[in-house]
Amino acid sequence: VLAQPVRRTMDYDTELRHVTNVAYAGKSMAERQAGMDDINRAVMGAAYEGAARREDTLAAFSTLISSGAVDGQSAQRLLPTIRHCRQRFRRRGIYFYR
Repeated sequence: VLAQPVRRTMDYDTELRHVTNVAYAGKSMAERQAGMDDINRAVMGAAYEGAARREDTLAAFSTLISSGAVDGQSAQRLLPTIRHCRQRFRRRGIYFYR
């Protein structure tokens, strides 16, 4: 019964660590740990505001920084806007697929 929620939490934590390593490449361990807390707060806040799952919101963040188009700080600022726009499009029947 608990296997699925535990697996989801582990998957989220693993992905969060990976995204943090990409966003804070070349930084010290202390900076990465602080960065992971910042990213988690940004993801959780944007997921809450956009009524989205944290895993989907983290994936959007990962896409932003992996593309190289924006840095980690910019991605954190853009994330709530992106999640909000996605939610508004969904209400109108427009869906984005990966």
